[in-house]
Amino acid sequence: MRRLLPLLVLPALLLAACGDEPRTPPDSGGAAPALLPDPVPDVPEERVPEGSPPDLDAGREAQEQWHADVDRYGRGLLDSFHRRVLEPARDVALLRAKGVAEGRVGTAVARIAFDYDASRPLDDAVHVEALDDVAQLPKGALEQVRKFVHVSLAGPYRHVVHYLPPIQLLVTQSRDRKHRVVTSPPHHVDVSVSYSVDAQDLVAIRGTSVIPSAEITHFEWRLWHGRYLLEREWVFGSGADIRYEYDDSADGVPLLSRATVRKGAGVFDVSFSYDPLERGPAPSTPPSGGR
Repeated sequence: MRRLLPLLVLPALLLAACGDEPRTPPDSGGAAPALLPDPVPDVPEERVPEGSPPDLDAGREAQEQWHADVDRYGRGLLDSFHRRVLEPARDVALLRAKGVAEGRVGTAVARIAFDYDASRPLDDAVHVEALDDVAQLPKGALEQVRKFVHVSLAGPYRHVVHYLPPIQLLVTQSRDRKHRVVTSPPHHVDVSVSYSVDAQDLVAIRGTSVIPSAEITHFEWRLWHGRYLLEREWVFGSGADIRYEYDDSADGVPLLSRATVRKGAGVFDVSFSYDPLERGPAPSTPPSGGR
């Protein structure tokens, strides 16, 4: 019963939070860089599998097939989200990058060097090293900067979809039937995560439950030449609000130029500079966008 609590609590929290109309941001316009593949196709018309699992009289095989269909649909939604957000290695052939982040709180300033290599495992693609004393920055500043650089150079997908165990997913619809809620149940750990996916197949809300607490994070997106950039995330209840700003003047690659974290009266501001950037040849096959 203890492991079932996140499955009961998180969908309820998400369903209560999904009452707004989906927001369709305007494209930033202008000519797309030469290496950018064609935009992904429109969101396909698919429905969440209706009803409840077949009852015992229908047989075990029918029940397993229903659960498999729901799991396939849920993973298809998250895969569609992955294809819609910018992934620099895939979309603009970014191979490696180095630079410096400058963190600032009031008059306190500290520099943090970073390097990114697309050939390393995704969770190890970004390395950071403090060049100055970071003691005056907020606790965990080094890890926060590493996450920002990962969003910039590796893309926001893993930052948003941070838990996806190899077990069957659950899919429900929001109360207003405008969002689909994909839930990753606990798997060896007391963690459950729900992703609320809007009409554009973008994750608009994420609920993370680590017993006995739960956290609800909202995401806002900006369209850039057929791909979406993470523009804002804010955590319901804690007051943490993060704004992202981008600059695509560096060889046409939209990189994070600034990230600002506001929590209460505190402000943690981080600016980024990059040198050098290394890009490879254009992708031979644009990524597919359908589920």
